[in-house]
Amino acid sequence: MCDPAGALLNWLNRHATALQALAAVITTLVAVAALVAIPMQINASARLQNEQSARDIYRAFLALSVEQPAFAEPDYCALSKTTDQHTAYRYYVEFLLYTAEQVTETSKSWEPAMQNHLKVHMPFMCNTPGWQGEEAPIAKLIGEMRTIYCPIPVC
Repeated sequence: MCDPAGALLNWLNRHATALQALAAVITTLVAVAALVAIPMQINASARLQNEQSARDIYRAFLALSVEQPAFAEPDYCALSKTTDQHTAYRYYVEFLLYTAEQVTETSKSWEPAMQNHLKVHMPFMCNTPGWQGEEAPIAKLIGEMRTIYCPIPVC
């Protein structure tokens, strides 16, 4: 009668060198796959985190707009008459620009929404020429909107 355990051990002994080489190749392939997959996973995670941060910032901007409807749909001429209101409104617009920069950085699909938000604040933007935006895409957007809206008298 044939001993199966002995036959297996005999086979393993005869092919030990080939099995070790195969194990080394498999280990190398797994290591290479990890070197490729880990950066991809890190990039995907960073992208998702940036997208979530953009949504959170936009949500905070919307909450502020609900709390301050006079700033969300401003009468710039009335707001500019009182220093406190004008200062608060200036910071509101700064937060809008920051929000626009953050969300458009994650996706260009945010640009139409940000244009709509910025459009109602063009009287302020036209009267405040130093406001360009920190990031190039927003500076370009503001420049384009100034070309369209700033020739119109404000107050």
